[in-house]
Amino acid sequence: AKFLDCKPSGVHCLLCSSTEPGHLESKDHRKTAKLWHDLSERLSTLCLELWRIRPATEEELLRRRPGLVNAWRGELWQALKGSPAAENKKVLSCFWQRVVLASLDFDSRELESFLGLEAALQQALALSKAPEPSEQEALSGRFPAEKPKDMAETAKEEAAAAAAVAALEKLLDGDKLRSKDSEHGINVAVAALRKVRKCLSVVSPVQRLSWCEKAWAEVRRGEAAVREQCMRPALAASLQHFLQEHGLSRCAKLLTCQDWQLEGLTERIRAGTEEVKWVLQSLPKRCRQQLEQAWPKAPPLISLAAAPAGWEVVLSQGVGLHYFRRLKPDGRSDPWGQTQWRSPAEVFKENLPLEAPAELDEGLPRGRPISSSVPYVELDTTTGEPICLLCSQRGLEHFASHGHCLARSCWAKVQNCLSELEEELRLQASTPSTASAAIMSAMAEVWLDEIRSTAMGQAVPTLQAACEAQVRRVFWHLLLVPWVTKPARSLLEVQQALDAALTSAWASEPRWQALTLRLPPLPKPGQDLPMPGGTELKLTASTPPEVFDLLSAQCLQNEGIVAQAGGALWCTFCETPVLCLHSHLGRPSQEATQHWAAKESATVLIQQLRSSGWKLRREGLRFSKFGYSCGLCNSSGKWRSVFDHQRSERHTEACRSLSQSSDFAVATAAKHNSAVQEEEKAAWAKAFSDTEVRR
Repeated sequence: AKFLDCKPSGVHCLLCSSTEPGHLESKDHRKTAKLWHDLSERLSTLCLELWRIRPATEEELLRRRPGLVNAWRGELWQALKGSPAAENKKVLSCFWQRVVLASLDFDSRELESFLGLEAALQQALALSKAPEPSEQEALSGRFPAEKPKDMAETAKEEAAAAAAVAALEKLLDGDKLRSKDSEHGINVAVAALRKVRKCLSVVSPVQRLSWCEKAWAEVRRGEAAVREQCMRPALAASLQHFLQEHGLSRCAKLLTCQDWQLEGLTERIRAGTEEVKWVLQSLPKRCRQQLEQAWPKAPPLISLAAAPAGWEVVLSQGVGLHYFRRLKPDGRSDPWGQTQWRSPAEVFKENLPLEAPAELDEGLPRGRPISSSVPYVELDTTTGEPICLLCSQRGLEHFASHGHCLARSCWAKVQNCLSELEEELRLQASTPSTASAAIMSAMAEVWLDEIRSTAMGQAVPTLQAACEAQVRRVFWHLLLVPWVTKPARSLLEVQQALDAALTSAWASEPRWQALTLRLPPLPKPGQDLPMPGGTELKLTASTPPEVFDLLSAQCLQNEGIVAQAGGALWCTFCETPVLCLHSHLGRPSQEATQHWAAKESATVLIQQLRSSGWKLRREGLRFSKFGYSCGLCNSSGKWRSVFDHQRSERHTEACRSLSQSSDFAVATAAKHNSAVQEEEKAAWAKAFSDTEVRR
């Protein structure tokens, strides 16, 4: 052993500066000698590193390389100095002088080649691993010789190495490293790397055994795979932040897919390598253009050992890879702190899809779908009237109105945008690909997000904005839900679903003349319209409040007061909530005076409706829940404003356009109205008469 000197006075241990008899058998010496062996193992690792970069040709091995020895001298010093054993300065100094400097002659030109350097390092390794004799052997000059390996031992080492390499190869070719529990996968890979390195450490760096080339190739591949997984969270966070800044969040899941190697992805995309060429070409056109414009500004994705706040990077001496260790709260290093292989960098949450349109209104009139018809037209199962979900209106007259034509043009606009997208998607889905299932699924998610974005459109503040928003909402819920909100496995699956939706969207409106129409239900007095009448209340402000609270529901209904869903009272004459019956009905209070005036005007309007209200349906006007809606103008309001709307210029123009229209809906409506005119007129009068009789 190079740390021992034999002198007449006894054996001198340079590590412990001791010549005492029996020192070599002491516990303190064995502890210090272990530090020497640790430095020897570190030197062995460096010899393996030299083997990794060893040229394959003899010419390159013999070629003179000035400065090679000086460079490796610095590498050796930094590596040995960074070892835990180097904390003992006496051991480090002895090892450096007796092993490294004794082997590397820096003035020799022979060492300026790989072959010479290998020989020098092999000599240094042999010196560091020289067996330590007993004290008697050292004094007698008889030193133990290293036993040469026999063929059986060599075969055993080769078999162990082959098994370790096979295990590492199986791990790298599997999915354990890319699984959700990747920290466990990294630990398994590191253990496999240690086994292979241990097998390589028993081989001389200057030997060329048949299995060494493959072993080193697997070690390099394994180290790259582990390094990729360790730094993947940090790389993914950097990439996602960049994509988010440039409005490309929809591509984050695809570009950070587990089947991608993130390190160097920026350069591979810029270079247009075959690995990423198909992915770029298969993106939606708008998305691809945005990516091409933004990608030159993308940051380089390099696995730098950078630790986030509160963590530090530590080099594993046994594996040669970096891991992360949590610092103390005051920022100092903590030898016992939490450790992990993967970077603790926070990854952005997966890009959430655009917020889906609100559900269709519960009060929206619904019926049953009509076969072979566009889905926004449904049929009332009671009256046979068509219902328009685009405008929330019913009646044949509505389908010939200007408002419905506007909604129909918005529907066609959504169709055209999605049809262009479907043609592009059809081309991409028919292109053969060898991409993995994970990448195909992520690509399908990009297309689904593009479909969602196209279907929902951009909010443009125009007069048609409200109409277009309603049309897009109906289109979304009738044709795109549920498949557009669920994950897809392939582009073909998305294309087929979109094609089926567009096929339904392109259907025409039903043949109006083929519909079987019946008399629609009339507005119900007391539910859709107020009904003034009954005995006039003889109550005044001097009447005790308890009397007002005892009034029956029928008496309150005669005064236009009804109970709402939550139990609160509402006056349909005044169109205000009733907080106190005594104040609202007891004369001569100001609130009661306003109520009686509103009742008188309501009575006049009800009498007008009784005589001519049956005509309003022919102009698209209907009553429901003390309000009216106009199917020609796509507007609504309070019931007492119905005649004001009827006399308005907008409604007058809509009626004029309806009378001049040649639409089949108008002709069918006119024929039906003529057939049920007398019946409807009588039914309208009877509805008001029956209400008065009940009172």
